[in-house]
Amino acid sequence: MSRIPSHPALPGIVLLLLMQTLSGCSDSKHPAGEETTSANAFPVVEQFETLSERDKMSVIERNDHITPATVPPTVELYVATGTQKPTYLPDATEAVATRGAIYQRGLHTAFVEKGGDENLWLALADKKEGTDRVIWQVSTSPFNGLDDHWRTPTGLVAEGELNSEATEFNVNLAELKLDPTPVAPAPVDATIDTRLASALPPVKRRSLKPKQRRVHIRAVAIDQSGTPLGAPGLGVEVLYGEQVTVAPDTTNPAYVIKFPLLSGIRAGTVNNGGENPNLLTDLPEHFYSSSSVSPWYFHPTDFASQAHTLYLQVLKVVPKNQDDDWRAPTGLIYERKLQKGDGEFEQLISNNYYALPVDIHSLATVSPSQFYVRAVALSNAQHAGEVVASYSKTVIIKYGENTSQFTYYAPPEVKVIDAALPNVRLVQYQPIRWEYNDWMYYYQVVRQPTNKEYYAMMPSAMVPNADALVPGLTPGKVIKLTPPKPSDSSWLKDAWNAVSSFFGSLVSFLEDIANWVSQAYDDVKSGLVEFVANQMPLIPDQWRDELQQALTYGLDYGLASVGIPPSLPNFDELSNMGADYLASTALEQAGIPANELTTDAVKDLSKGVSDQMSKSANSGNTPNPMNWNFVRQYPVALYRPAFMELEITNPHNYVTAAGTLNGRISRQLSSAELGEPAKMWMYSAYGSSLYFELYRPVVNVTIPRLLPHQSLKVPVFFQEYTGAAFPFHPLKVSTVDFLRMYNFFDPFKFSFSVAFDLPPAETYAQSQGLPSGELYEYATKSKQVFFEIDPADSYVP
Repeated sequence: MSRIPSHPALPGIVLLLLMQTLSGCSDSKHPAGEETTSANAFPVVEQFETLSERDKMSVIERNDHITPATVPPTVELYVATGTQKPTYLPDATEAVATRGAIYQRGLHTAFVEKGGDENLWLALADKKEGTDRVIWQVSTSPFNGLDDHWRTPTGLVAEGELNSEATEFNVNLAELKLDPTPVAPAPVDATIDTRLASALPPVKRRSLKPKQRRVHIRAVAIDQSGTPLGAPGLGVEVLYGEQVTVAPDTTNPAYVIKFPLLSGIRAGTVNNGGENPNLLTDLPEHFYSSSSVSPWYFHPTDFASQAHTLYLQVLKVVPKNQDDDWRAPTGLIYERKLQKGDGEFEQLISNNYYALPVDIHSLATVSPSQFYVRAVALSNAQHAGEVVASYSKTVIIKYGENTSQFTYYAPPEVKVIDAALPNVRLVQYQPIRWEYNDWMYYYQVVRQPTNKEYYAMMPSAMVPNADALVPGLTPGKVIKLTPPKPSDSSWLKDAWNAVSSFFGSLVSFLEDIANWVSQAYDDVKSGLVEFVANQMPLIPDQWRDELQQALTYGLDYGLASVGIPPSLPNFDELSNMGADYLASTALEQAGIPANELTTDAVKDLSKGVSDQMSKSANSGNTPNPMNWNFVRQYPVALYRPAFMELEITNPHNYVTAAGTLNGRISRQLSSAELGEPAKMWMYSAYGSSLYFELYRPVVNVTIPRLLPHQSLKVPVFFQEYTGAAFPFHPLKVSTVDFLRMYNFFDPFKFSFSVAFDLPPAETYAQSQGLPSGELYEYATKSKQVFFEIDPADSYVP
């Protein structure tokens, strides 16, 4: 909770000592650099030694490296790994089981598919003593974790109350406004050449780019007065949206070798008896007479035992059968979906003669035609929300009056087109800039103070030359609060007692900072609304209100999107690195048409973002033990998370599509490395796992549309994987274990993908003036960024 610094009444003799202090000066040395002590009483640091990050780490007590993620919550929150209610309550010491849905507290343990069963179960454990009731909250933005305004967090979409005895509760995400962007299914390929199919049946095409978002859920234990019994906390993150396809494990034959798609010998119901049996066979092709009206039957078999979804698809062109090709394949004209638990899905597994019909006659509008039938089995991948696709063999059905029609038959050509995507380039990676071990004692002057402001502990009437400016204490100077020498009997002794009391609890101080940062962000948003109204004449009037509204939301979303924590006092330093990005994102979310935008508008808003951030951060109201209103925390002394900077450039003469960035920073150990102590420790502590992640996954970072020839720098800040468990083990990752990975795991793989939100290829082709009535597909729909480095080292490719 917030604290207002209070100071003891100073003895009258302090006036005399203060006057002596104002008239004299002395010099002293400090390991951090050159310091001078003069009338300012506390030393002003004139010159700093440059310490490497590894040197800084050697003097910092890592257990004192406190972040909102490492502050113990008022109640432990677990989330179910499936949509069904788990049979057992959570047990933090229990290894991951394979008995259906279980409760876990790992990061991104749960994925809820939009449009499916969106019910989510959560469990409570280890409530603080004195709990009267528990408040649960759901938000689309990360929780601050420490601030006083926990009942009204940014992005709150639902909340509820539980009694102190409650152990479980559920949330139906379908009832909440969580979908970041409505996905309207595009029409089926209505422009396919009429000689191929003049009236194709309706097949809803999925979005070419699956969308996911993070949903934040927390529970806060409160006492009878409604006061939290500690920090409100960050809660858990759940992924919500559509499944993302990842490449299969090439060492697993189930995902590499195509499984059989059995089909009847001829059209009609399959059977294995009588005079004329119609057996299921593993033949690659069949002829279907145009005079027939019976469906053809298919039976996928021997697919991956872990599969939870099956698709039976019919296409007009040869399928590619790789990775994400199942989602929106070119030439798709028929699709049937079966899910585990459905009667038909189970029948396919238990009954060797249960088959699925396909009405070939209704699909064929031109003779001859050739159809390609396949099955796709989806299985859960290593991480929640990700699937691996395995494909069946393809069965060809030749439709016509007789087989001779296919002697010179040529299937339709698929033309590959360039989606004209922007270029994506890694500019740099910078490691963590560790805080000074005594970071909380450094303050930078933002406004030259008067004597009465500097000596705020004293009644102004007792301060000599109260309204005069303190000599030499100009903006930019750095003050360090240091204890006086034992022989010093000046006012510094009482001042230092106040300093020591103020910093008695580092967590409480962080709460003060979090509250200040929260208010500072509110001031930034208010200032930007006024800025748009008065300083952006290039924005058309009809879009001005939308932009102002988008800014109030877009600033929070943009900051969270690139990983800027909502509790760091050097938020302006981090935000200014991405000012252009924040401006572009806000313009994107305002829905302003591309033809109404100009690069000058982006630059104007970017400058507004940067100026408002700096103004708010330099307001002089940073929490400090002296009640000073002319300083801020010294940015250089503060923790800055590791980050990478991307450059997105549009080389084209038209606006490029928006996209999203996702990725992971991971390390797969080999058994041979377990002789090294740090690696062996992690292997043993985390259930004999050889796979680890250093930073939390990067999820759904928006890449806005770019104007012709516009270039945009996008910083992505990485959050330490601490305070949460890995999905594969219940133990929360500690700061010490994070440092074992950071310092001793050698190179990590930084792997990212930018997927772009593209229209169907045929629609895009028409917009580019290409002939209609053809089949098109994109050469690529995404851009990749990959590098492998020691995370403690800088990297500039």
